Amino acid sequence: MARPWKVALRPYPAGGFAEMAKTSVISEAQLKLLNGRYGGEALPKVGERVKTVIAAP
Repeated sequence: MARPWKVALRPYPAGGFAEMAKTSVISEAQLKLLNGRYGGEALPKVGERVKTVIAAP
């Protein structure tokens, strides 16, 4: 059975978007795009809340 996705706010980890992608249903590149950090913008500070996409329970 398919599970819906939802956007969640999470603290930005020390491992960056690559670490976040391990628990997200979208890729590292898509996470950067979702958070407006794709075109070379400065990365968020560790602990800053950023958007991620997860499978809803």
